[in-house]
Amino acid sequence: MKSLRKHLSLLLVLVLVISGMTSCTKHAGQLIEDAEALCGMMPYTVDMQIKYESADAELGAVIDSFSAPWIKLSVDGDDMRARMDIKKDGEAAYIAYTVKDGDLYTEISAGGDVTVTKRENDEIDSETLMSEFGFGAGIGYDDFEKAEVNNAIKKQVILCTEIKDEPLEALVASLENVLSDMEAVVAIKDVNLAIQITDGRYDITILTVNYVITTPDDVYTLTMILTAQFDYEKEVNIVPPTVE
Repeated sequence: MKSLRKHLSLLLVLVLVISGMTSCTKHAGQLIEDAEALCGMMPYTVDMQIKYESADAELGAVIDSFSAPWIKLSVDGDDMRARMDIKKDGEAAYIAYTVKDGDLYTEISAGGDVTVTKRENDEIDSETLMSEFGFGAGIGYDDFEKAEVNNAIKKQVILCTEIKDEPLEALVASLENVLSDMEAVVAIKDVNLAIQITDGRYDITILTVNYVITTPDDVYTLTMILTAQFDYEKEVNIVPPTVE
């Protein structure tokens, strides 16, 4: 269960990270600032999917043993709920974090057992959540050296490239932690983030990370693609789980 929790926590961290990722140029920064302001004015949901791709058959078999994770993030002001469902070898599991009225609830289901814990904290913020997820550092809007803005009618696409050293090292360390049983050394070839803004609001974000994984036996390449679709029309009702 410890290994599964590490795997689920890493993926969910990446999900939460992507919802706050932005670019670092002035023009792109203004687009992001305006989109963030609109997010703060209304409830919204984000549906996400993580996809792994590898040309290596052995690594592909490992990837295929996990179903494509389904993740849903709901936000209403300071309240938030993020849940990810996944299957491994036919076994369903999920991990969820709920922030309600300043309290943080952690809910884990694996092997038919569900555990819920509650942490009372009047000042929970994104950095606090990152530490709860076991992730060393969050990736923010200023973690990329370059950003290009492509304009279309009512739409702007921001492409962020050249991630900085510190967040790059944090991503490497996180995956190495998950793969610790394999004695793997992880490197990242490149990372890019595409953000589509429609009518001034977040629409779609796509994070792509190209990994190089070295084990005592071989070297593998792995691409992770995280796609997030924002929705501002669905009803949002954040209810914390019951703590027994």
